[in-house]
Amino acid sequence: VAGDPAALENASVTASVDAARRLNTARNHSATHLLHAALRRVLGDHVQQAGSLVTPDRLRFDFNHFNPVEPDQLREIEAIANASIRMDLGVEISYLDLEKAKASGATMLFTEKYGDIVRSVRMGDVSFELCGGTHVESTGQIGLMLIPVETGTAAGIRRIEAVTGPGAEDRVRSDRVSLEALSGLLNTPVSGMVPKVEQLIERNRQLERELQVLRRVEASSGIEALVEGAADVDGVRVVAGLVETPDMDAFREMADRLREMLGSGVGVLGANLDGKASLIVVVTDDLVTRGVQAGSIVKDVARVVEGGGGGRPHMAQAGGRRPEKLPEALDGVPDVVRSHLQG
Repeated sequence: VAGDPAALENASVTASVDAARRLNTARNHSATHLLHAALRRVLGDHVQQAGSLVTPDRLRFDFNHFNPVEPDQLREIEAIANASIRMDLGVEISYLDLEKAKASGATMLFTEKYGDIVRSVRMGDVSFELCGGTHVESTGQIGLMLIPVETGTAAGIRRIEAVTGPGAEDRVRSDRVSLEALSGLLNTPVSGMVPKVEQLIERNRQLERELQVLRRVEASSGIEALVEGAADVDGVRVVAGLVETPDMDAFREMADRLREMLGSGVGVLGANLDGKASLIVVVTDDLVTRGVQAGSIVKDVARVVEGGGGGRPHMAQAGGRRPEKLPEALDGVPDVVRSHLQG
């Protein structure tokens, strides 16, 4: 009966290894040794293993290095490791006296505790490490190693993730499918995709510049209409209006334009940006010298939209969480300006 210890006593069991899973694990483990050797060759002998993960699907290798690995360095590391794979080096497992292994130049982990007899793994003249893991019989069994990811994990620690064997084949196949799809979308062969994308990027930049010009023209015409309808508050021109703007940069440009066109006066613009109330107040220099401050005005106006802000005497901005109250806030601008003129 399952779960009954008495029923399991003296039972016969068969243990077996999933051969395909074990081989893929061995591929990634042996590739880790080749990767370590390639890293030391390209980056320097200071490189030491700081952690690793080996699974049937991928490998991960952490190592000490204070700078990101440059793309050309990463390509060189990958090329060196794959050259060692193609050499089909024999993988020799042997047990050595620890001191003899050290004298022979075996790479070992300083954080690891070793016994008097250690297991060593040698791959030709490329790699010689102390290791107790599973490995291929020769490097050619690895097939191919690809490095899709290199990142930093902590200060002075970098991480490389790689795939080998069937995992590398799957990666190549996936990349090829993506390239073929992009080739179809761009209506150009894969070999011509880079210049085609560069052309599209440049065209997009040109269109963005043209769009900015059109936005400025549109904004200027809207500001002109607001200025023409300016109210007179105790002899001061006051403009208050709700505008549409794609972003904060364009909003500020509209405020700059309003200040230029006012000549003398106070201007307040309101906009709904990303679901929040935004306000900008501008005050011309002649009124600033009379003590009218944009920062003080914008704080009073922003209270209506349940927000706050501040800025310089001639320009200030504020935000609030009640954009639906912008019309009410703008309607109250003349009274706010009047209070500041009298103050």
